[in-house]
Amino acid sequence: MKKYNKTQLRKDQTKAVLATLVYKFNAYNINNEDGARFDFHVDFKDETFQCQLDRRGFDVCLFDSIPLFGDGFTAKERQRQASAVELEDKINREIRLLMASESMFAHEESFIDWMNR
Repeated sequence: MKKYNKTQLRKDQTKAVLATLVYKFNAYNINNEDGARFDFHVDFKDETFQCQLDRRGFDVCLFDSIPLFGDGFTAKERQRQASAVELEDKINREIRLLMASESMFAHEESFIDWMNR
């Protein structure tokens, strides 16, 4: 019988996070060419946003959520940035809730021991 270990646990967690992105936020074009992150797109409020999911902490960043400083931005650009911040917050909140749930094995060591009994 194969031992359940932290690597398998991490794979299971990654699958669950990616499934959440697909089913709750309609993520598409999920790409893992870099290895350290997943790149994907999400449509939100009639806009398409390019996003990244970090493999280590499962944090999501949107390129358009970077704060805009100065007067050289149009109202549309400022609205897009505000929408990106809103979407980034929603996605990260959902992932934090998922990772804190019992289904995501909040107590990793005890879960691994239980799987290997």
